[in-house]
Amino acid sequence: MSLKPDTITDLKWSGPILSWHAAGAPKHLELPQDIANALVLHSEGIAVVLVGKNWDDRSLILNADGSMRAELKKPFPPEEGIEFRYFMYERERLIVVLARRNDFKCYVDESTGSLSKPQETR
Repeated sequence: MSLKPDTITDLKWSGPILSWHAAGAPKHLELPQDIANALVLHSEGIAVVLVGKNWDDRSLILNADGSMRAELKKPFPPEEGIEFRYFMYERERLIVVLARRNDFKCYVDESTGSLSKPQETR
């Protein structure tokens, strides 16, 4: 049995280095900031949260080959001090959790990176 061309396995990260296999071939990418969280997506990509200082953290969606699919934009003004925390699936829908005084979640469109329905979560 051969893997589909974009099948991602063995996702790992250390500091700014992200490594994985796509269709069995090793891939790696050095990002501009350390990685806080990464998740293999159902849409055969990788969602990544990069660590920041003073709320300059970033969240990206990468394709299986490491190219950029989308960069997420925070749904709150910068002065509110919101940080990206992590990605997860909730009932088959990708969400990103953001934090400030309370935690918030937003649904993520895996193809565009657009966020919708920000709501408080626990």
